Amino acid sequence: MTATAEGRPAAPKVLVVEDSFTVRELQRSILEAAGYAVVTARHGRDALAALDRDTGIALVLTDLEMPELDGLELTRAIRAAGTRSSLPVVIVTSRGSEDDMRKGVEAGADAYMNERGLRSAGPAGDGRTARRP
Repeated sequence: MTATAEGRPAAPKVLVVEDSFTVRELQRSILEAAGYAVVTARHGRDALAALDRDTGIALVLTDLEMPELDGLELTRAIRAAGTRSSLPVVIVTSRGSEDDMRKGVEAGADAYMNERGLRSAGPAGDGRTARRP
């Protein structure tokens, strides 16, 4: 992480992966207003290209259902890449079933967020900090 002109650490860079333009821009504007640098991608393939171009990305927020490469496939690809396998991934989606969350955990997501809010990616889903095996 680099420092700002005032000597404070710069905010982490977040990659937002979402096929809906409206949702993607809403997430981008919220994160930027909070001080984060944001890179956006329309789907998983765009996200992988962004990760190849920008090694400063510190967190991936991804939708689940997208064309080209969905959020689960993207998460698996990130986990399979040695240089970025530990990059935190949060799935943000309208799908909130236990089965959907289980699939996210199995793909390697650190957390799963749906319209009911953030849930741990751990087996209990009790809101504790998620830990991948």
